[in-house]
Amino acid sequence: MSPQADVKAIMKGFFGILPTFDYNSNAVRKSFVKRWRAQPSTAPDPILGCNLATDAIGDYLYLNDYTYPNNCTGLNYSSFKPDGSDIDMYVANAYDATIAAALAYHDIIYVQKRKNFTLSQLYNTLLTKVSFEGVSGHISFGTVVGQGRGERLHDMNYKLINFNPNGFHGRSNSPKAFQDVYYWNTDTSFYTCNGCADPIFSTADNSIPSDSPPETVIKIPLYVKTIIAIWAALLLMLLFAFFIMIIYNIRNRMVRAWQPSMLFVILLGGLFGCCELLTIVPVLSTVSCILQSWFSHLSFGFIFSALIIKSWVVNKIFNSKMKRVRVSMKDATINLVLGLVVLTLFLFLITFVGGIHVVSKLSGSVHHPNHDYYCSQKLPLISYILLVMEVLAIFVCVRLGWAIRNAPDMLHESKYMIGCKCHFAVS
Repeated sequence: MSPQADVKAIMKGFFGILPTFDYNSNAVRKSFVKRWRAQPSTAPDPILGCNLATDAIGDYLYLNDYTYPNNCTGLNYSSFKPDGSDIDMYVANAYDATIAAALAYHDIIYVQKRKNFTLSQLYNTLLTKVSFEGVSGHISFGTVVGQGRGERLHDMNYKLINFNPNGFHGRSNSPKAFQDVYYWNTDTSFYTCNGCADPIFSTADNSIPSDSPPETVIKIPLYVKTIIAIWAALLLMLLFAFFIMIIYNIRNRMVRAWQPSMLFVILLGGLFGCCELLTIVPVLSTVSCILQSWFSHLSFGFIFSALIIKSWVVNKIFNSKMKRVRVSMKDATINLVLGLVVLTLFLFLITFVGGIHVVSKLSGSVHHPNHDYYCSQKLPLISYILLVMEVLAIFVCVRLGWAIRNAPDMLHESKYMIGCKCHFAVS
């Protein structure tokens, strides 16, 4: 980067992978660290005359940084940590490479008894004869599954590093410009290891940035939900008022002619319809999808079953060729119950066989993604069959309504059936 570049702003939030090595993980490596630290110090720079044991500069204790001539170039091995954590990981590679070459020479000279040999013979000996437990891991240059000829396995691990703007002091090799951060993501929570730093992200509030633009979840606006809830409450109050009116006038001739038991069934269907409205208010879930299906079909079933039975009774009485016809409410009730039993069986099949559940659909553009949630079924055929049966029920209502068109207004509900059919057609 140019000297004028704002490195802290550019690099903030940078994450990288860095290989790492543990010199304290087994006896071989511990022994190596002990021998490494026991080596005598190298000679200090003859020109600078500095002594690393007394005046080494910070973390550059053993580095030969030619860009900063004030750093000493001598090396005090005893200054390394006893656990080897500050020994460069590539030291193990260099050491094992030297030992491997020495073992190859040893095999050619003392085992194969060669006084003269070619580079190809040395290479083949290295590949086929050399095998030992090195500092960096098991050394074997033969072909390994998943690797090419001459490659070898390595016990090297990798750590995640993160740029730390507070540790950067204008130099690319600032000692604390990068910090170790070990963490993993489980949905939305980050966990860091003991002794590791918290991640620094590029966001202003240090929140976890998103890899893509935030998705807009398509929801029913709050004011619409409020209107639906108020509307459902008003309908419930209206149903309760109708219920009180029927109870209060139960002995009235007109109310009795309208068959109070069937009126109560219609009110119950209206109650299920109000409950269906209320299921729209909470957040969509599998439970609310199931409840919506049950309440909508039960509302249709109770209302239309009562209207069909009432119209069927009136049709029997007024369109019979016999002078006197008697239709008991017991017969009407049996037909009503049978229809509702069939409806309930279909609803159980839709729920447990059809598999009602919530699904999501991503729409919109890459820059403005939208997420729609809606109810669906794994086996929608059962629902289709039930819908066909409900359409047939509407046609039955139309036929009965036409058949009793000449009956007194107090006995038939042609107008109300038309209203119900329009309502359910819209639904």
